[in-house]
Amino acid sequence: MNIDELADEVLFRMISLINARRAALFLRDGDRFKPYRSFGDVPVTEADLQRLVATREAITLEGGTAVAVPVNGNNQIIGVLAAADRETRDGIGAFEANELRLLSLFANQVGIALENARLHRDALEKQAMERELELAATIQRDILPKSIPTIEGVEIAALSRPARRVGGDYHAFFECENGVTMLVADVSGKSMPAALLVSALHAAVQLLVREGRELGEVATELNRHIHHWSAENKFITFIIASIDREAETLEYVNAGHNPGYVIIGDQLETLKSHGLPIGMLAQSKYMAQTRSFPAGSTVVLYSDGITEAENEAGEEFGDERLQTLVRVSCSPAEMRDRIAAAVDAFVGSAPQYDDETLVIATVSPKMR
Repeated sequence: MNIDELADEVLFRMISLINARRAALFLRDGDRFKPYRSFGDVPVTEADLQRLVATREAITLEGGTAVAVPVNGNNQIIGVLAAADRETRDGIGAFEANELRLLSLFANQVGIALENARLHRDALEKQAMERELELAATIQRDILPKSIPTIEGVEIAALSRPARRVGGDYHAFFECENGVTMLVADVSGKSMPAALLVSALHAAVQLLVREGRELGEVATELNRHIHHWSAENKFITFIIASIDREAETLEYVNAGHNPGYVIIGDQLETLKSHGLPIGMLAQSKYMAQTRSFPAGSTVVLYSDGITEAENEAGEEFGDERLQTLVRVSCSPAEMRDRIAAAVDAFVGSAPQYDDETLVIATVSPKMR
């Protein structure tokens, strides 16, 4: 029985028990008690309720023609039962001591029933939340890459660790004529809303990139699509990069996302954001940036779940630790493993609050 059904049953039985014409149930809401269900109008004021809470005992009102008794829960009053207009053979009469005792005993049973109903409701809500999390996680798993593509001349590694709460990280790879296009995105929000927006992003980006659109056009069209279809105040930070081995260039668009890193020899440069997150403003347009990317260069894209991972003291992993790790010359797979291990060691036993995504690609040195 849910709380609504229980409240109706309580009032019906209370009226029968003490021969009242009118009855009401008040439930605690913070520091106050608010009417939850009533049969007729019962003359109980806020001052009456506060007096009852102070004394924790039944009170009579309106010259005895109305009564109110506390409903006790775990260490506090969780509600108030009130009744008015006791029916007698001679008409409406005052409630007697016997009715007050009966009502107080009844209120004790109501308190137990209400606590059980609330526990049942909380359990159902938890089950529903667990089902939603499971479904959202399934959606997210189904659209993320199952494997990393094998692309001539480009070595790729990736890491995807969804948080328990299911965030909205997304990454993808697309083989191109002379290299690879890859992206990392982070959808605002959690659970099912985030999973559904990731799904919309996945469908749109697969279509646009496979059509061979220029990266600026891809981002602009994604922005229009996401703004039109997503709920208000939902947006996606997004970085997409395309490696051209023949031209030795890297083209990219960063829409409000963490800066990517390019490592060429012992130099580290950033792929900074040059636009708003997609979905914020319908009229936003994006232009791709192009930079040199010779053989042996590495690009690192990641989500803020990496840099904002917190240890038990609330300290974040941060950009500096990540930059130190990506400066070390090694293969993409080794770099991925070193970063994952460093984040794990830093976080320790603290819970993971956000998805962690990492994509690394290195252009193989040309054979002489």
